[in-house]
Amino acid sequence: MTISKYFNWTERGTEQDLYEDLTVEHIQMFGYEIYYLPRNVITMDLILGEDIKTVFDRVYKIEALLPDAGNFGGDQTIMSKFGLRIDETSEFMISKKRFYELGIPNYVRPREGDLIWMGNADDPNQSFPNIVFEINQVWYDWPGFQFGKQYVYKMVAQSFIWSWERFRTGNKSIDYVAHVEGGPADAQDPGSLNVPLITEAASLLDSTTGNPFGNF
Repeated sequence: MTISKYFNWTERGTEQDLYEDLTVEHIQMFGYEIYYLPRNVITMDLILGEDIKTVFDRVYKIEALLPDAGNFGGDQTIMSKFGLRIDETSEFMISKKRFYELGIPNYVRPREGDLIWMGNADDPNQSFPNIVFEINQVWYDWPGFQFGKQYVYKMVAQSFIWSWERFRTGNKSIDYVAHVEGGPADAQDPGSLNVPLITEAASLLDSTTGNPFGNF
């Protein structure tokens, strides 16, 4: 005897659609607006397995729910041997349906390494909390199968460490803040605030007059 089609809740599209709509509505009512920035890797080090040149040239706005109600975890603000460091962690839940509607090319789900910009870059003084997170892990099978389907992505993220990545999102506020915090690694970039530093570094590394370590 097979399962009755009248009580087979795992394959009933009507209940699935209803639950999904309620999930989207819940996130929109109690969540926060975030900016999702896909990572575009231009050059990859195949030996070390890390990106050499990265560009963030797109930005998408979507609503997200914070299960911890905005109380970030992690070590918070600490003093390290490299100076002041803000190490905060958080979790973000977004609707699978809403993420699909963003229409990000070649994306079927959020990816590790992408950024989440939380807050209003246009007005950081009045924003909550205006911080950038990097996605470390994406749970695409959480919290289970309600009515035989999954409806949300859970993203585990921590504070983003700036390292001269290029930002070309088209959002002037985001691009400007990114230049102030990290700065693009390109002295020819007219928007770079690190041009004097890059130019000086190039002169210090100039060895055209001879080998600074001697002739061997």
